Amino acid sequence: MQRSAAAQPAPPLTSEALEAFYSTRRADLLGRQIFNVEHVFRRLKVDAVPAELVANCLASFSVVNQTHICALKLLEKRADSISPNALDYLPDDPEGHRIVQALADVEEERMYQHLILIFKYITNFDSKSGTELPNDERREFKHENSSALLSDNAFILQGHPEAVPDFCLVPAGMRSNFWRDRLAFAEIKPTKKHGPQPNDLESDTVKDLCVEAAEYARLHMSSRPFQLFSIGLLICGSDFYVGIFDRAGVTYSPCYNMWDAENKGMETFIRVVLSMSRLLSAYDLGMDPTVRLAPRTFPTFNGYPSAYIVDRVPDDGEQRSWCTIGPPLFTALPLFGSGSLVWLVKACNDEGVYGSEMVLKSNWRLRLQVGESLIHRAIAYPTAERSYPGLAKFVTGGDVYIFNDKADHIDPLMTIAYLRGGDTLALENSPILHRVITESVGRPLWEFKSYSELLRALIAALKGHKFLFDQGMLHRDVSAGNILIAKDAASAPPGCEGFINDIEFVTIPENVEIRTKEKVAPVPLWGTGARALGLMTPETERSRVSFPQTSETAIMGTLQFKAVDVLEAAERNQQFSQNVAGDLESIVWTLSYCVMRYVMEKVKDETERETMTKIFQTTFGHLALSSIITSRRSLEPITWISTLEIAEPSRDEVLPEPMIILFEKLALKMLEKDTQSIRQSLEDHERILLLRESKLPPPGVDISSEPEPESTLAYEILFEYFETALDQMVEWEEGEWLDGDAKEITSLLDI
Repeated sequence: MQRSAAAQPAPPLTSEALEAFYSTRRADLLGRQIFNVEHVFRRLKVDAVPAELVANCLASFSVVNQTHICALKLLEKRADSISPNALDYLPDDPEGHRIVQALADVEEERMYQHLILIFKYITNFDSKSGTELPNDERREFKHENSSALLSDNAFILQGHPEAVPDFCLVPAGMRSNFWRDRLAFAEIKPTKKHGPQPNDLESDTVKDLCVEAAEYARLHMSSRPFQLFSIGLLICGSDFYVGIFDRAGVTYSPCYNMWDAENKGMETFIRVVLSMSRLLSAYDLGMDPTVRLAPRTFPTFNGYPSAYIVDRVPDDGEQRSWCTIGPPLFTALPLFGSGSLVWLVKACNDEGVYGSEMVLKSNWRLRLQVGESLIHRAIAYPTAERSYPGLAKFVTGGDVYIFNDKADHIDPLMTIAYLRGGDTLALENSPILHRVITESVGRPLWEFKSYSELLRALIAALKGHKFLFDQGMLHRDVSAGNILIAKDAASAPPGCEGFINDIEFVTIPENVEIRTKEKVAPVPLWGTGARALGLMTPETERSRVSFPQTSETAIMGTLQFKAVDVLEAAERNQQFSQNVAGDLESIVWTLSYCVMRYVMEKVKDETERETMTKIFQTTFGHLALSSIITSRRSLEPITWISTLEIAEPSRDEVLPEPMIILFEKLALKMLEKDTQSIRQSLEDHERILLLRESKLPPPGVDISSEPEPESTLAYEILFEYFETALDQMVEWEEGEWLDGDAKEITSLLDI
């Protein structure tokens, strides 16, 4: 990835977009927050901080920091007195709320200088008793006064407000401005009323602090390699909480008062800061325990600062570990959900890397969801090589276990429940970490070198999609991130120029049985003398048949690429069934997305680039479901190409005529689909009225259900459109293209 791309901060959002952002994030957090979880402190290992060190620090803390503590108490009192009902202004007086909040923000900013010194005092405190903490790497809470923190993936920041926490936990002396170098974060609010917990625990209120902290966690986990959860220290006036954000939700610690020495509030605060800065390991702070930094003798790739060693997956017969190459190929943007992370890897051992490049994907699957590796094994391939053009070739994969070499130890399954400190399956349908390694290596679809290369890759992926569908398997997650161009596309055999991958949401036919393996823990042996001697059975495995279950109430995949009908059903909270036409519609949106990104990078005029960037943001930058639906219903993703004004000769290079013709044909076909849907709706409405007038429906007619209109999108249509456009683009690129008028004149001359 280009560092220059990462160094571009996201443009500021409009007030409408900002409102949509907060509304969407509040909806995401509803039902995912748990308050007053004492176990949060146990995860931070606060009781493991040496008691003598804590006692010595506590004894001098109030005296040495008296000035700062008094100042912070005064600032809290002033912020609280600006208006006793400051947070109640929003419903009736938004402008009044804005002014009051601005005044409170001033008091918050004045708190920073005092908290900087308090953090420094605790993190640097050395007990004269000689007590040493096991972690030699000192860390500090760094005040983030920069305008923006950067990510290696610039698109993580697109469509989101500029979000920088007040403090971040970093290695002492670290000067990097990248999110990947942050270990945890801290957010400051001036009063207790800003705290994360609503007054009524039964309320569906989601506080502003929760939304902001969740966005920091999203940026942190999306930018820091193999980060499974993110820790946030939340200070609200004199109160503080610790929130731990993972892919399933947020758990918050009980609230403590930092200055309350009698009820252990001050001691707990000191323990939290000491533990985070000097005790916790990288794994305690959220790094995947099945991953470690590669030795310095291993090469780094593509200028990325680190390489990582990933443990073997259980079902790999060769028991290979994997070394990452360069930066991630793909990182999931949402905080909650699968958290997909994709890397280029090579097999490795103690001596270094070996073999060919492959692709490793990590993601969280629901317990009741079939693992992607099992879906790969269920595909019926035509040859013994178990591969098909246009479809990623599977190598190995399975659920992630934390391996331990102890004989009497059962390797725990990596679940969210396990991370939170409970039984691996304690949470209902607790997400499970899953990994898949595929042999097919490609590059992102939007990095095509020519339009003919893009079209060949799409045609190949479409054939792979149809191969699955002919077996009763529907992909359901078609997006720009799930179709890749083959690494050596120029020399690839016909039909192998691109491929579709990420089949984790594929539907499985009912007649397909998938055999899975479960680890069975050792149990005591029964028999004469065996139990008395403490003899155990060996750890083993057993097979069972999984019967796949398919959700009809949750959207599978990325919203920006979903079919309009699916989005509208989700907005109405109705059950729906994704069909092949929806996947084909997603391919159309994918084509548009890739062409937009290509045009943004290729236009040379600054004004034209700004115009194209705005079009891209309004088309693929929406967060609210209603806004995405409006954009798709208006056909924005495919009509923009006909109206965009680009000066010659740049236009012919950036938007050649065959691509404009393709988009116009797709727009007409999509308009035909919408017209057919409207006509069907009117006919259904009239039919229902007639039935109601007769009061008794005719036999066999169910007036409660609406028949699905026949789709105008089909495989043969997209194949015809893409293949025709490909032929035309080849002519264009070879300088043999003739537009419609020129072809008509040539035909007359031939006659």
